[in-house]
Amino acid sequence: MSLERRRLQFYLALVLADALLILGSFAASILIYERTQLTHDSMLAAYLLLPLYQTIAFYNSTYTRDGLTNWRTAGWRALMALGVSALRSLR
Repeated sequence: MSLERRRLQFYLALVLADALLILGSFAASILIYERTQLTHDSMLAAYLLLPLYQTIAFYNSTYTRDGLTNWRTAGWRALMALGVSALRSLR
């Protein structure tokens, strides 16, 4: 397997991990705070935030070679993308 193909697999793993973390954190907060079952309506905010977050994360270069090698840079860019997307979703 070529290194480029392996790098693309790691990029996909980062994107999927971010999506699972966002959906999982929303689900956990709903279960803990509201003490109700998960429904489509209760997860609506997560479903709306996820595409916005991923668009901004791609735009600010969260998923780049630097993101694979330097976890602090990737984490900082991911937090910035999450903050911008959360502020944008309030509008």
